[in-house]
Amino acid sequence: MFEKDVPDFHKNTLVVDAHCDTVSLLEKEEYDFAVRNKIGHVDLPRLQVGGVNLQVFAIYQEEQYKPGGALKRALFLLSKFKEAVAINSNNISLVKEYGEIVEATASNKIAAILSLEGGDALEGEVELLEVFFSLGVRMLGLTWNNRNFLADGVAEEGTGGGLTVAGRKIIKLCNSKNILLDLAHISSQGFEEVIALSHKPVVVSHANSRQLCAHRRNLTDEQLKLLKENRGVIGISFCPYFIKEKDPAMDDLLNHFAYIADLIGTDYIGIGSDFDGIQNTLPELNSIEKLPVLTAGLFKKGFSKEEVAKILGGNFLRIFQETI
Repeated sequence: MFEKDVPDFHKNTLVVDAHCDTVSLLEKEEYDFAVRNKIGHVDLPRLQVGGVNLQVFAIYQEEQYKPGGALKRALFLLSKFKEAVAINSNNISLVKEYGEIVEATASNKIAAILSLEGGDALEGEVELLEVFFSLGVRMLGLTWNNRNFLADGVAEEGTGGGLTVAGRKIIKLCNSKNILLDLAHISSQGFEEVIALSHKPVVVSHANSRQLCAHRRNLTDEQLKLLKENRGVIGISFCPYFIKEKDPAMDDLLNHFAYIADLIGTDYIGIGSDFDGIQNTLPELNSIEKLPVLTAGLFKKGFSKEEVAKILGGNFLRIFQETI
């Protein structure tokens, strides 16, 4: 691939970002999703410049709202997101099934999928997931580092804990309701248990290789191999702390793509930027509009056109086709 051809390739290739925290910005007076902002990493104009066809928007309940206020917080953020989508309905559409993804992207709209990042919003009631499903949520991350009524997160790794009884129940519910399970943030024991219980593919929406960077949120080689057996996908994160312990650079990020591809193949790799959930960025990838820079880097790293297309969005599209 010649460098001059990369922009056209990127423009004509399906692009999926499996995780951003932009919903948390919607309540800020200085932020407007419809325009290019001076704050944050993601908004509608920058999604369009970045060539994103499908963006997963996480509903994260901040720690100060847990446990008692997590439900109210999640519903508030969800309502703010729906309001933003309604205002910009000519350019973005909330999708709830695979057919709607196809319809939205064919209409040159950005397809948006809602993810509940942390089961704390259910406040101890598995059945409340039905409410979030009715409101359009199609992905669920069981925990966010901490322990909750569903599972232990990576911050509780020392206990050896995994899924609770309620956690096992919600795996079955997600499979039956066509809700995609996201194993980012879960403990290693919980990771293995979900893989064993789920009869559908799962994802790790934003994480990297622990072999290259020993951050607790990254996946070990063993976990990556389990993910392959499940036919799941990992979204490689742009978070500098997940890339390299000291002085991360663009090539270090590309090394994660190459290492994981060598380990388990390119069919199980995607993008999970974690934009608006991270404070610092790589200079070359400081917002969603810079995704063509990543595309160029993947080609320079030796990936073929077919492999780059899978990484940019094809692999996650397959997941959504099989799960929601």
